[in-house]
Amino acid sequence: MNGESVIQLAHGGGGRLMRELVEREILPRFGDGPLRGLPDGATLPSPGERLVFTTDSFVVQPLEFPGGNIGDLAVHGTVNDLAVCGGEPKWLSLALIIEEGLPFAVLGRILDSVRAAADACGVTVATGDTKVVPCGQGDGLYINTAGIGQALPEFALSPAKICEGDCVLVSGNLADHGMAVMAARGGNGFVSCPQSDTGPVHRLVMAARVCGGAVRYMRDPTRGGAAAPVSLTNLR
Repeated sequence: MNGESVIQLAHGGGGRLMRELVEREILPRFGDGPLRGLPDGATLPSPGERLVFTTDSFVVQPLEFPGGNIGDLAVHGTVNDLAVCGGEPKWLSLALIIEEGLPFAVLGRILDSVRAAADACGVTVATGDTKVVPCGQGDGLYINTAGIGQALPEFALSPAKICEGDCVLVSGNLADHGMAVMAARGGNGFVSCPQSDTGPVHRLVMAARVCGGAVRYMRDPTRGGAAAPVSLTNLR
């Protein structure tokens, strides 16, 4: 079958094929509202305040890696998506798709990490769902989250505000998490594994409120890599 007529793994990798998938299949159907510009989350009007809303799905192997696991990764990823949209994270949903045969000990460690990360970030897991799929259909565990936060009035972020000569700030080394996961998969010759830098950035964003008007745009690079923010925001 022609590879161009079916979904490939690379369509989920954050690069060119993912951009083409989104522009071809998603935006023509849903891109006329808050999804326009593909932000990490939607800023929605609400009586008396604005809310920030986001969702994300987490598929990683192995489920546990040096520096974290899929549980704290899910919390941090959702908190960070809200934060870079200029929001203060408040509530999360937690949906688990568990593969038959996953040891309870592994699930317990992951859920403990979810709770610890949520507590450390000051957010509440407010709702959720659990499904179990037959052995061979779930890769151990998939996690889907959604997050809601309160929009911070100091920020008015837009990729359209990006100008030549702007300073680009990053919160740490790029690719630490990806390298940690790759090393943990084994068979790659690493003597010592790098540590994932999974962690929240919302406190950095809160600290930046004092100069909020000078902040043009923020993006979580885990949404397709450091190069994706420009390529996926339809800058013209």
